[in-house]
Amino acid sequence: MNTQETIDLLYNLKLKGMSEAYKAMTIMPVPERPDLDFAIAKLADAERCYRDNQKTQMYQRQANLDTMPISKT
Repeated sequence: MNTQETIDLLYNLKLKGMSEAYKAMTIMPVPERPDLDFAIAKLADAERCYRDNQKTQMYQRQANLDTMPISKT
């Protein structure tokens, strides 16, 4: 499996954070790429951050924070 297929597979598996992090790692020069254990940790952390951000955005949309009127008492 080549690099682009791996990126597409991660994206199709709804691992969008991992997909973007892996793409960023493949762009790096080979000597600067992280070791395997660090790379896997970075991929997992990127996915967790992506999902946390998606959840936060969903809650903000549901709360309609920008359209709620302020009541004066």
